[in-house]
Amino acid sequence: MKILRDPDLTWVNLDNPSSDDIAWLQKEFNLHPLVIKDINLPTRHPKIDVFGNYIFVALQIPIEKDGAGTTLRIEELDLVISANWLITSHTSRLPFVSDFFGKCMASQETRREYFEAGPAAVIQGLIAGLFENVNAELDNIEEQIAFIEDEIFRGREQNIVLVISQIRRKIIDFMRTLEPMQILFKDLLVSGPTLLGKDARPYLEYVAESHSRLINILVTQKETMSTLEQTNYSLLSTKTNENIRLLAVYATLLVIPTIIPALFGMNLKNIPFSENPDGFAVVTSIVVISTVITFFFFKFKRWV
Repeated sequence: MKILRDPDLTWVNLDNPSSDDIAWLQKEFNLHPLVIKDINLPTRHPKIDVFGNYIFVALQIPIEKDGAGTTLRIEELDLVISANWLITSHTSRLPFVSDFFGKCMASQETRREYFEAGPAAVIQGLIAGLFENVNAELDNIEEQIAFIEDEIFRGREQNIVLVISQIRRKIIDFMRTLEPMQILFKDLLVSGPTLLGKDARPYLEYVAESHSRLINILVTQKETMSTLEQTNYSLLSTKTNENIRLLAVYATLLVIPTIIPALFGMNLKNIPFSENPDGFAVVTSIVVISTVITFFFFKFKRWV
């Protein structure tokens, strides 16, 4: 547990809080038992509750699960916001929280800039760090979408099927995490200025608008990936159908030199050319001519 105290605001940051930390919070800030319960237990969905003179907010934070950046894990950040104090609690280390807290601790100028403006300004600075990280991830997705589009129209559809699936999964993970928070930020914009003062509105509006921009980008990327996936599937299907058609043509051409000699080779009397010394040449000529005619017929039909 780390504490930043200022005449205007006190910020308590808990990284993987212990039972003693939670007990101290409840005693120091007279927190409602339901708030303590929400801090102790994981919350699967974003939520916001107003308790008298403070607001409890639970945010779902998307964090890279592996170094490759192909999958995300969901972490929780709990906020308890009052006019004179702010509590942040998280069970796993969240770099954007640690970085912003460290900046406020290291720089008196930074601390004064945010703390004098109130808890809404601190929340804006905190969430801005999260949104910067998400923006960087979305920029990376945008580059991968451009790469996928280029590969599709270079005729490399088969090579990028897995890449398309990975990017779609990542976009879905971001959407599943960030989209439900739209209602939360709208509710915070309604209840926040009432408890934190009218000066809080511009900061909360900035957070809500920044979040909406991220959602708009994700929606666009999701639609783009859906279109590219359909295009890739269509091109793959076209190539597959073309290959099947060619195989059918070649199979047909191979049937001719198989059936005709079989007919002339049956062990029956009065088979044409069976007694003819030029019989082999005649049958061979029939096979070749029939195959060539069939080939040019397919060519005329543009099947080959």
